[in-house]
Amino acid sequence: MALAWLPLPSHASNDVYCSKPLRVALFEFGVLYRSATLDGIDTRLLDTLEQRTGCAFVRVLMPRARIWAELQNGTMDMATGAIPTPERKTYGFLLPYMKARNLVLVRRQSAPSKLDQATFEASKLRLGVVRGFHHEAAYNAMVDKLNKKDRIVLATDVADLMRLIDRGVVDAVLSQPIVFRQYLDEANSCHTWPHAVEFPIRSP
Repeated sequence: MALAWLPLPSHASNDVYCSKPLRVALFEFGVLYRSATLDGIDTRLLDTLEQRTGCAFVRVLMPRARIWAELQNGTMDMATGAIPTPERKTYGFLLPYMKARNLVLVRRQSAPSKLDQATFEASKLRLGVVRGFHHEAAYNAMVDKLNKKDRIVLATDVADLMRLIDRGVVDAVLSQPIVFRQYLDEANSCHTWPHAVEFPIRSP
């Protein structure tokens, strides 16, 4: 994951960049940011950047899909938790600060006895993903394949995604352990459904 921000002309100084408060987009993302507590790894990273650069950040919570639209049209200055892609590099800078990998998290009640990528793709199980999220190439390929079979359900953010699997609206979700484990622990402490199982997607 990376910080994403819009570029300034090459001759621009730090004082120019920080001459006004910068709008920084945050989104619901487990230990990285929880809207209920206004805290997380991303918040503390921004605190440190403010202290070291002297810049002032205006933090804005919004859905992931809207964040990328605003970065592209120039109404948002920075965003956290970005996945670098060739397209995104055409209109902004991306600075990696954390590495994490997605997994498919499946409700145990929905999971076949043998759970792997092949059996999941061959099943009729529905997969929940967050609108506007970009994943590794192998995961994107699987999502495209399942979407053609009407097996993809879109969530507005990660909290909504975890509600979908908690309520059985979807059988599985695509997310990162560092993100979903916090929600999963909370769900299992409040409800009786068994712990979910998980598996990775392999690149072709």
